[in-house]
Amino acid sequence: MNNPKDNNSDIEIIDKGKVIEEEPVVNEYTMVIYPEVLKKAKIKALSKVKLNKEVADDIRKVVQEEFNDENINYSLKKVENIKFSSAKINMLNPPKKYKQMIKIKHALRNSIAIICLIVAGFILNIVYNYYEDQKEAKIQVEELKNRLESEYSEISNISLTLEQQEEVQAEITDTKMGGTGLNNNESFKYYHSKNSDTVGYLEIKNTDISYPVVQASDNKYYLNNGFYKQSTSAGWIFADYRNAFPNLSQNTIIYGHNLKGTDIMFGTLKKTLTDQWLNNKDNHFIKFNIKDHEYRWQVFSIYTTTPDFNYIDVSFTKENFTSFTQKIKGMSVRFFDVSIDQDDKILTLSTCYTSTKRLVLHAKLID
Repeated sequence: MNNPKDNNSDIEIIDKGKVIEEEPVVNEYTMVIYPEVLKKAKIKALSKVKLNKEVADDIRKVVQEEFNDENINYSLKKVENIKFSSAKINMLNPPKKYKQMIKIKHALRNSIAIICLIVAGFILNIVYNYYEDQKEAKIQVEELKNRLESEYSEISNISLTLEQQEEVQAEITDTKMGGTGLNNNESFKYYHSKNSDTVGYLEIKNTDISYPVVQASDNKYYLNNGFYKQSTSAGWIFADYRNAFPNLSQNTIIYGHNLKGTDIMFGTLKKTLTDQWLNNKDNHFIKFNIKDHEYRWQVFSIYTTTPDFNYIDVSFTKENFTSFTQKIKGMSVRFFDVSIDQDDKILTLSTCYTSTKRLVLHAKLID
């Protein structure tokens, strides 16, 4: 005998081989189980079949909240121990919309998991490359800084008096970091042989800034390329492409990254903001040497500013230069008793301080 279906019912309950039509156990729209429809007999019967996990979870919740019967609880416990399979829902068949919701839920959950894995992998790759770039940059820095020391170590094979060896060693100490000395031009030649973009050497006392400075045809190349022109997020220390060498512009501008968590490139330029650095007047004299010239520069302004402040013009009219130098002296974190004339030449060092600010140091060419 065929049992006519109620138009409002999508649920078929199988009982002893007969199809019994009753009101749906699961609301088609709210996906809430009706406890008053879910009879004790049905709950006991559910313990004998494999259920879709989401449906069974809903059933457990209803039973726990609505029924307090030891036999039912025992049956429920048996349900909880069943391995659920969405392919075998023999006793309780939820509405189509409920099934679709479950499929969507599964698909969404799997998609989110896959997306999370992809994003996590992408982030890990970025972090890995970032630290690999820093590691490589440190190796380059050490290689360049140790070059003259290893080169001059050959003096041990030369017969020299003790006094002569002391004189040569003093020369090494003065030149191996790009400082002034008899062999500054030899040092420049070495760096230039490794990279023809080399225009000078910069050194600031009581920081880790001691680098050959390069220059490209634009200000983008050395943001993402190292001294050997390999791709690296650490970049290198570079002069503004508009600056003139060996004849200096009125404002020679040098840029470098401030890499978070490291001291390479301009990572220690922020030390110039500290009282410890500022209180030592010897620190106020920095070196920026170019081919055939050994220059000293005296600091007259250090400040942080926003990117929209223009401090990177390389040439000025006399009136504009006076106005500019007066303004940046007034912005300094410390007053430096240094006068600036209209015909002076200045050095500007620029790096990031935060995501929205720049750290800038200005120095005047004194000899």
